Amino acid sequence: MKAGIQAYIGDSLELHDLGMFNRSFSSGYVCRYCKIHYEELVNCNGYLTNDPWLPETYDRIARALENGEEIEETFSLRGSCVLNELTSFHATTTFVPDFMHDFLGVLSQFTVFFVLKRFIKTLIRFESGLRICILLVRNLIMGLKRIRLQSGSITKKFSVLKM
Repeated sequence: MKAGIQAYIGDSLELHDLGMFNRSFSSGYVCRYCKIHYEELVNCNGYLTNDPWLPETYDRIARALENGEEIEETFSLRGSCVLNELTSFHATTTFVPDFMHDFLGVLSQFTVFFVLKRFIKTLIRFESGLRICILLVRNLIMGLKRIRLQSGSITKKFSVLKM
């Protein structure tokens, strides 16, 4: 009986480590799908704009690294993935995208932005409502003072009349 790996699921750091890609996401080549450098991420729109990682390119660089050959650019590759020995597996094609980091990382930015935007609008409405309440309370207090002053003067008038 033969078995193979159809897909390998893990978080970004685990997949980068197992695939022998760069383990740092703040420098060097940071993507296991394309050869994008960290400094180019500013211009990245989510589409593969750089050369994608192909099994042939990966294998050529990995072999050169293992043989100690001089190579022009490694794209931060550190060697060959041990699972590449399997016929049904390759580090450039079998790793499943890390949904939580790759997709939800972007989605969470929009979610946080939306929640903060709503929160700020709610605070502004609350502040406006609070100002209105303060004005109403102030007017109520002023009105009560006027009534008290008027009733005090009325009481004085009545007391003068009673004497």
